Amino acid sequence: MILECIDEVRVDHDDGKRYLFEERDRFGYVYEVDEALGEMALATGKVVELTDYEGPTEIPSWGLG
Repeated sequence: MILECIDEVRVDHDDGKRYLFEERDRFGYVYEVDEALGEMALATGKVVELTDYEGPTEIPSWGLG
């Protein structure tokens, strides 16, 4: 799943890790994540799913307290 961050958010995943999605200036970072983490992030309302995106992606930071 490809997501763009529109506002910084931390998401607690079932794997026990907390993932940080960061925004960058006027354009958000674009992340590629698995379906489960993507659904949790989308539920926050602070990321949007991108379709037909073919550019570079980031990996969200994890292990944050």
